[in-house]
Amino acid sequence: MAVILRPLALFTITFFVLSCILFTADTAVRLWSAVIFIFLLSVFVVLRFTAFREKTMKRAVIIGLCFFLLGGALASVISHYTFDVRYSAFLEAEEFNTEFNGTVTEVVYDGGRFAVYTVEIEDAGKLSNFKCNMSGEGGIEANMKIKGTATFYQFESDDLYRHYISEGILLEAEAEGLEIVGEGGFSFQNEAYKLNKSLSNIYYDLLGEDGGGFAAALMLGNKENLPKIVSRDFQRLGLSHVLAISGMHLTIICAFVSTLLYPLGKRVGRIGCIFTIIFYMIITGFSASVTRAGIMLLVLILSSFLRRGGDSFTNLGIAVFLISVIDPFACTDIGLQLSFSAVFAILLYMTKRRSLQEAEKDKKTSKSLFLRLFRNLWEGAVLTMVVVLFMLPLEWLYFGEISLVSPLTSPVFSLGATLLLWTLPILLLLSPASSIA
Repeated sequence: MAVILRPLALFTITFFVLSCILFTADTAVRLWSAVIFIFLLSVFVVLRFTAFREKTMKRAVIIGLCFFLLGGALASVISHYTFDVRYSAFLEAEEFNTEFNGTVTEVVYDGGRFAVYTVEIEDAGKLSNFKCNMSGEGGIEANMKIKGTATFYQFESDDLYRHYISEGILLEAEAEGLEIVGEGGFSFQNEAYKLNKSLSNIYYDLLGEDGGGFAAALMLGNKENLPKIVSRDFQRLGLSHVLAISGMHLTIICAFVSTLLYPLGKRVGRIGCIFTIIFYMIITGFSASVTRAGIMLLVLILSSFLRRGGDSFTNLGIAVFLISVIDPFACTDIGLQLSFSAVFAILLYMTKRRSLQEAEKDKKTSKSLFLRLFRNLWEGAVLTMVVVLFMLPLEWLYFGEISLVSPLTSPVFSLGATLLLWTLPILLLLSPASSIA
C-alpha cells in the first residue's frame, strides 16, 4: 500500500475518485459522500502517521496528506463549477422552442426522411455553446453548419442521461425546417470518423459483413455491423469487455508494432509505439478507456527515454486526471470508471504477487511444462476474479446484473482475442491501398 501513498498518485487518484462521486449523485449525497470519503482517508493517513516514529515517515505521510487534501479540493471546485454552476442551467431548463444555429459533429442515424444528429449548438436563445442530440429530416452530413427551429428538452430516461452526459451531450431536440448554411472548417473528429469507417470497410470487403463486423468491433470499436447474436452471446458469457475497446487492445497492438520493428532497435520500436498509440486514439474517437491506456503507455515510454523508473499507480492517476481536467463530464463515463477499477485491481494484485515471488526466489519451482501452463492459467483465473470483484459494485449499480461465469470464460476468450488482435492488423497491411481512399 505504500506505493499508493506516493504524492502524485494520491493527488490524481483522489481527484478522479472524488470527481466520480460528485458527478453521479444529487447535491445531498455528493456532499455527504465527499465528507465521509475525506474523513475515512484522513483517519487512515493519521493512523499511519501515529504508527511510525521515524521523522522521514512522518514527513512522507504529511506530504501525502497534503496532496490528498489538494486532490479533494480541486475535485470539489471543478465539479461544483461544471455541475452546479454550468450544467444546472440545463437541468433547470424546461421544454422550450427557439431558433438555433450550430454544426453537425456526427450523424447518428440517417433513414432519409428521418435522421438523428449530434449538433454543437452555438446559439439557442437563452442557452449557448453546448451539444445536443437532434432529430430532423435526413440528408445532412457531418461538419455541416445548419440553422432552423427546434424544441429542446431533457433526456427521457436515466440510462440516456448517463450515456450522453459522459459525451458532453446535455439536451435532446426535435428540429423543423433545417437549412444548410455552409460547411464547417477542418474537423478532427469528423476526419477520424471517416478514417475509422474506411478501415472498417476493409474488413467488410475481406471478411464479409458478419465477420468484418466482428473484426471492426474488436479492432476499431465500430459496432455498426456487429451481429446482434454475437453481442448477445458475449454479454451472456460476461465478455462484453472484450468487444469494448480498451487498454487490452491498445497494449496488444503496441506489442505487435514493437515486435514488427524489433530488428530496427528498441528506440525505433518505442517511437513506432508512440505513433501507433496516438493514431489508435484518433481513429477510436478518443474513447475514454483507450485514452486512459494511451496516456499510461505514453508516460511509460517517455520514462524509458528519460531513463527514469516508472510507477504504474502514478501513471494511472495521471491518465484519469488529465482526462477529467480536459473534459470534466468524462467522470460520468461508465467505461472509464470500469476501466479504472479493473486496472487498479490488476496493479494491486501484481504488486502483491511480486512481493510473494521475491519471497519464493530461493525455493525450488517445478519446471514441468504442464504444471507451469496450469499455474499460468490458474493465476489468470485468480486475476480475473480479483478484477470481477473490484468491478462488481459498479456493474451492479449501473446494470443491475453480473456474470457468474466471467472468471471462467475471460482467461480463455481473452487468449483468443489476443490472437485475433495480432492477426487483424496484418489484414489491414495486406489489403489494397485503394480501400483506404
